Amino acid sequence: MKIYLDTNFFIEFIESDNDLLKEFYRLAGARDEIELFTSELALLETLTGAIRDANQVEIDAYEMWLNEANEILNVVPIDRGVLRKAAEVRVTTRNKTPDAIHVATALLSDCDALVSSDRRLKVPAGMQKYSLDQVGNLL
Repeated sequence: MKIYLDTNFFIEFIESDNDLLKEFYRLAGARDEIELFTSELALLETLTGAIRDANQVEIDAYEMWLNEANEILNVVPIDRGVLRKAAEVRVTTRNKTPDAIHVATALLSDCDALVSSDRRLKVPAGMQKYSLDQVGNLL
């Protein structure tokens, strides 16, 4: 199963003591049948608050977790193909541009599920959306 993690997954993972997310990430990384994906956009979105708050601990944590060399997480670059697909997603779902980029990246990565706490984010038919408190259902 391929699972896409929206930016808010990482914010909650890094900035809170959410044991459910930490356990999910650990277990998903240990299972060969599960692949985790996110977009490079997640780095921009997570770093914004950390830089604004001059929180070097969070900056370092986000840069470590959202690193192309991460062995558990596939961090997908934003390229022309992603932007083209995001335009299609915006038209069909009415998602805002950042959400459209996340959904487009998930689609192009053949993800079965998208994890997000954003209630406004819409996914196309064929993809399941899970809230952060539902991630245990994916294991």
